[in-house]
Parts: sequence; structure tokens; C-alpha cells
Amino acid sequence: LGDKRRKQSPELLPEDYIFAHKVKNEMVRGDIVVFENEEKGIDVVKRVIGLPGEVISSADGSVLINNKVIL
Repeated sequence: LGDKRRKQSPELLPEDYIFAHKVKNEMVRGDIVVFENEEKGIDVVKRVIGLPGEVISSADGSVLINNKVIL
């Protein structure tokens, strides 16, 4: 796999199916979150990369948390 795909692995592809359930636990980095975009009427799937109090930024094609490159 290319370097970019390894960094995002495991990943969800457009034809993948997932099962989700509601929980109210504290999220941790790497969790997958599903929520409804009410404006578009679709479900959105995202991966948690930032936690409360952290600063997320990007530079030179990399994602940084508190000015440190994440893998």
C-alpha cells in the first residue's frame, strides 16, 4: 500500500457497510463516529483525530496535533 493508505488504515470504502450503536462514552482518538447531517439528510462517518484541548492543523500535506505530526 502507498504511504497515504497505510496512515489511514483501517479505512472505510464507499461500498463498505458498518453497524453502529449509540453510546455516550468519552471518545478516544481513532474512534469512528456516525452522525446525521440534517441539512443534507445523510449520515456522515468520521474518525476522531483531535481531543478536547488539542490544536489540529496541517502543513506540507501532514496533519499535526499540538504541532506534532501524527502517523
